[in-house]
Amino acid sequence: SAARVLSERERRSKHMIASFMAVAEKIRAAKSKEEDEEDALGEIPDEFLDPITCCLMSDPVRLPSNNIMDRATIQRHLLSDPTDPFNRQPLSEEDLVPETELRERI
Repeated sequence: SAARVLSERERRSKHMIASFMAVAEKIRAAKSKEEDEEDALGEIPDEFLDPITCCLMSDPVRLPSNNIMDRATIQRHLLSDPTDPFNRQPLSEEDLVPETELRERI
């Protein structure tokens, strides 16, 4: 394990190794919790997932290209590139159309 390698090669203190092991355990617990939450949700329909991040959308919007994505994702994209990520045409926040029906179904 990584702790054994640290102990043998670096001659680190037992305190540092214990800290490393505690962080590793926290990571394992967080991963397990995330997997449990995913299992509890079951299979999420593709139409509920943002096509860029593959995450569940919370505020879906339609782009002029007719693609739907989460508002937060497209806003982040627009900060660095004012184009539609699907066809590279100019795009601004004013062009986004809320998908309220889809949002209610999510």
